[in-house]
Amino acid sequence: MADRPDSVPAPIRAVRPDDDLNAQLGLTERSFGPISSAERDQRRQPLADGVAQGRVFGAFDRSRPVGAAMFHDMRQWWCGRAVPMAGVGGVNVAPEDRGRGVARRLMAALYTGTAYMLDGFRRPIHATRRPGARPGRCAPVGS
Repeated sequence: MADRPDSVPAPIRAVRPDDDLNAQLGLTERSFGPISSAERDQRRQPLADGVAQGRVFGAFDRSRPVGAAMFHDMRQWWCGRAVPMAGVGGVNVAPEDRGRGVARRLMAALYTGTAYMLDGFRRPIHATRRPGARPGRCAPVGS
C-alpha cells in the first residue's frame, strides 16, 4: 500500500530499554483491542526481554509509537546442523496510522536486522547440501 501523500514516514528503529514500555503495550491494545491488566502484566516481561536483546523494532512519530514488530531468534535443523532462522510476531500498527506503509517498512527493518544478527539468515537452504547429493538427501555431518 502506498504511503499517504500528506504524511511524513515514521522513522523505524530498534526499541530501546529507555523507551516507554507502557506506550508499547498501549499500542498493542489500540491495534488489537483491550487486554486485561493480568494479560498486560504477562506481556511486559517478554517485551522487555525482546527490547533488551534488540529484537523489537518500532516506528515512531516523535516519541509516540505508531507501529512495532518483534522477531524470535530460532533454529531449525537441516542435514544435522542447526541453521539460524527468525520468527516474526507482535506486528502492530496504530489504527490512526494505518495506510502509511509502516508495517511494510517494519518488515524491511526486521529482515535487515535479523540478517545482521543471525549469521547466515539469508543463506539459501540448498547451500547446506553437498554438491552432487541427490535431492532430499543430506551429506553426513562433518563431510
